[in-house]
Amino acid sequence: MADKFWANPATDPKRAYRWLLFLNDGEALPSWVITKVSQPSFEVSEKEHQFINHKFYYPGRVTWSEVKFTLVDPIRPDATENLQKMLHRSGYIFPNENSLSNMTDTISKSRATSQIPDVKIQLIGTNTAAPRDGDAPSSAPNIGHWILSNAWVKNVTYSELSYESDDLVNAEVTLRYDWARYNRG
Repeated sequence: MADKFWANPATDPKRAYRWLLFLNDGEALPSWVITKVSQPSFEVSEKEHQFINHKFYYPGRVTWSEVKFTLVDPIRPDATENLQKMLHRSGYIFPNENSLSNMTDTISKSRATSQIPDVKIQLIGTNTAAPRDGDAPSSAPNIGHWILSNAWVKNVTYSELSYESDDLVNAEVTLRYDWARYNRG
């Protein structure tokens, strides 16, 4: 079976460069600024049981790993400004903005997850049929997608600025979420 896979021209493996990351409506951080993303992954803990000379292992709890993505910071929309707004709307208050009415306010999960309620990593493929003369190519098919549940921005690291570099300004964003589900097609 495996030897026929590579010989069949109708088969195509998933490619690391065919994907889109959608964050909510894409207004604050549109898909075109995101250059790299890790896929969700999980780990199942284990418990060991010793019985005389033997060890037995039992599966435990599932822990989902963080998802990281890298973005290029455009002037418009300004990703740095939009990430700061997300932080503020999550409940963070700058020390110089404190007043008696909001002094004890803090970040909440409800507000943090509401900043990016719909996080989707979509894997895309290619069209199998070539367009006919005069036809516009159709959009690439959705191979599958990950949905991250209860995601919130955990960490943002901005790239270094230097007079010696002509690199684009980037930011690496870490998302924490409760679980992820993969849906095919």
